[in-house]
Amino acid sequence: MGPHAGFDPRRARWLLGKRVIVGLTYVASDGSTERQSQFCGVVVGADASVISLERAEGTRFTLPPATGAFRYARRGEYRLRATGEVIVDPDATASWVVEAPSR
Repeated sequence: MGPHAGFDPRRARWLLGKRVIVGLTYVASDGSTERQSQFCGVVVGADASVISLERAEGTRFTLPPATGAFRYARRGEYRLRATGEVIVDPDATASWVVEAPSR
């Protein structure tokens, strides 16, 4: 995953209950982008081991506990590229790069 700051307990407390748009970029071992995805979820858990989000359909998604990856979102409408879903006034955004292991 990306080189984000470590875990901050105060920021983790702030994240709880917040609606977050997450962007994921999957990168192959040669550095090329394989795919990208986005989703919106509510942070239901945030501690030094994992940050958990619950998506609208009820599924859970976990991220590393790098609270520095989360940024305040500006008010407005955000359209998810793949689905066209419009998210109005999310609380935060986070972007992650998932790198395939080197071979």
